[in-house]
Amino acid sequence: MTTNIRVKIREPRRHGGVPVVANAKELDDIPPDTYPPEIEYPNAYPPYWDFSNQRMYDLYVKSKREQWDEDQLDWGSFEKYMEDKAEVERVATAFWFSVLSNFDNAAAAFSRAVIAAQEYQFDAGTVGVFTTIVMDENRHCIMCGKAAYCALKGFPFRKPQSDLEEKARKYAWWVWWNGSRYWEAYKAAYDKYPLPIIFTSFLMGEAASTTVFGGASRNAKHATMAELFRNTARDEARHFTFTMFLFEDNKHVITDEIKKLVTKQIRAGFEFLSLITYKPLKTTKFWKLPRDFYDFFLKMDPIVQDVVGIPSLEFREEAWRKAVLKVGAFLSKFGVEMPEIPELGIDGREVRFEDEEMELAPPVF
Repeated sequence: MTTNIRVKIREPRRHGGVPVVANAKELDDIPPDTYPPEIEYPNAYPPYWDFSNQRMYDLYVKSKREQWDEDQLDWGSFEKYMEDKAEVERVATAFWFSVLSNFDNAAAAFSRAVIAAQEYQFDAGTVGVFTTIVMDENRHCIMCGKAAYCALKGFPFRKPQSDLEEKARKYAWWVWWNGSRYWEAYKAAYDKYPLPIIFTSFLMGEAASTTVFGGASRNAKHATMAELFRNTARDEARHFTFTMFLFEDNKHVITDEIKKLVTKQIRAGFEFLSLITYKPLKTTKFWKLPRDFYDFFLKMDPIVQDVVGIPSLEFREEAWRKAVLKVGAFLSKFGVEMPEIPELGIDGREVRFEDEEMELAPPVF
């Protein structure tokens, strides 16, 4: 089991003035011409106006410029398109977007990261990008719901209207239940690990999803889906840049112990995110799913390829292989080994997870 790793990432901002009123909370009459006690950290105050990280601040500016409105997509046209589809096609589409939402239901995760970034006095650009990703993830989650409702209004909350819909409903809820397990562990991770290390598994997901959603935009069977996936791919590419900057900016805290943790993080990220950007893995220790989930998923997947235009399994496998090589090249600069990923034919360091270590990858991309 990995021990807790708490490191000081940067020195907090202090006023350093004198005289200080040490017992200010106990006084009704504060003496003039004095300074308050120094703020105890972690704390979101004072405002940390550090604009020295120019590339991160430029990314923040770019993030604001690239915001888009999911409600401006032509949902009416997509709903009409789905009305003409067979039940199995509508169920498969609603199920797939419900599964996707498990990973896009991340506004809360990044909101927690915003708090941590402010409490630990990160620069203005880093805090700013985190705030824009909250907006990105909220938008991604809403678009999943709208797409699912266009296919099968009310799914998976409504009463099932067929055996097939009930099967899909059960398994969508199983995916969400696994997401809820991760959420509890994710919250606890902030008491164990530095913020930049928590998000290292994000590297793999972003690198793969950029390619997968880019492919989906080119293969899309409907104009609404083409625009949705194109915008999402652009968001994911920006998120990938952010994760690299975040890691690189905090390389001074990367000890040998943290390097080993990052290797585990990369493997954990692959196991968690492969469910949507690749396929369910029979080799994972994280996912707790009914024994026939794998077969059900593989039955639904080619239907969604035909109706929505998501890339083939072969394309997604190659996207992950390229992501591993890209992330591996980046992390090698810091002496971090890549994990073995036999599912993709990738050699590396063997990683074994204890049950209590499965909190290492946050449920976001």
